[in-house]
Amino acid sequence: MPLSTLKAAASGPVSPRVAATSDPSVTPGPVNGSVTLTPDLAGRRILICGPVAPARGAARGGYESANLRLSLLLRSCGAEVLPLAYPPTLGLGAVAKLLRYRKGFAGLRRDLAAEAGRGDEGAASPRLVHFTPLFRQFALQELRLLRQARAAGFGVVLDLRAGNKLRDHDRFGPAYRALLAACLRQAHVIAHEGQEQAAAWQRLAPGKPLAWLPNFVSTAEREGARPERDAGVVRLVHLGTVSPAKGVDDAIAVADALVGLGLRVRFDVIGRAAPGYGAELQTRCRTRPWVRLHGPMSPQAARPLLDRAQVFLFLTRWRGEGQSNALTEAMARGCVPVVTRHGFNASVVGDCGVLVGNRGDHGPIAARIARLIHQDGGRARAVMARRAIARVEARFTEAAVLPILLDLYRQSTRAAEKDR
Repeated sequence: MPLSTLKAAASGPVSPRVAATSDPSVTPGPVNGSVTLTPDLAGRRILICGPVAPARGAARGGYESANLRLSLLLRSCGAEVLPLAYPPTLGLGAVAKLLRYRKGFAGLRRDLAAEAGRGDEGAASPRLVHFTPLFRQFALQELRLLRQARAAGFGVVLDLRAGNKLRDHDRFGPAYRALLAACLRQAHVIAHEGQEQAAAWQRLAPGKPLAWLPNFVSTAEREGARPERDAGVVRLVHLGTVSPAKGVDDAIAVADALVGLGLRVRFDVIGRAAPGYGAELQTRCRTRPWVRLHGPMSPQAARPLLDRAQVFLFLTRWRGEGQSNALTEAMARGCVPVVTRHGFNASVVGDCGVLVGNRGDHGPIAARIARLIHQDGGRARAVMARRAIARVEARFTEAAVLPILLDLYRQSTRAAEKDR
């Protein structure tokens, strides 16, 4: 069955120890016209260690969304996936969060030891652990987990997500840098989310196999996408965490500026509000009928709003910004991205959107959006939307990511076999 026909249920729970029912002999076609690989994941047992989506409810952030997609993709290729989930701490204070993580990491070490005690059960290759570390205050606990996995004979893939890890390395002291270096040494292979960081990670982990592994969208998230839109109403959408750091205040100001130009405007804000911000935002929006606050929504529920929006407005300056899952989701549906030049936005968007230098320039941003939507009767926007859909198809889909993932797993397997 061609990979392009796989149906990943993007909103379903990730239940441990559930084998895939899809054909494990699936063979993806050429990726970017040059690579053809056959998955060898059937029957492999893969542990995903990091923030993992809860059994019920929406994912709580980009790590959980990405690990959900990863789990579904691996299962569709016949792998058995066991999540080793970091403890949830959303809404807890600093002390409660610290205690929860301390207890949670102790539980993860017990689970990893139990898994190692099962043995390989006749498998020809070592089992794999796919780590998505947070680092910062968790780095010491994560180093303990990495060492434990390596000592137990697992293949260790270290998947470096978010955009703040190199900046943290540079601004924290020598003790933190030594801790991070120790984590990198425990990995058999290293993946990173931003292409622009490849050279820096290679310097920090010389000799380690290194690969760009972007976030990706599922088949369901891009099926039926159409670039055309009704230009009668300027429709903007924000998807993801709702906070000032993610640019919601500035995006509302841009919507206000569009209203000031005499245009009909609808701005849909989808996502979970940051602690303490939701009530303030509700108060501010009571006098703005053009702004609709939806709260967190499943991918299926959010899709009709994305399909009507002309522009994905993402004016983030969040310190941890990397490759936003929401950005590629919106591009896949035909939304033209208008985004800040921050994190990995520029390399994701390419020539398919508008890059903003100063998100405080609300009037000029609004004028640019108005021109984009109404120029040539909306045809210019539709051309850009088609480019966005094509860019996601070429770079940020299962077909594009699976060969990279398989190569990482093969290299980590070979290295773990040498450790034995």
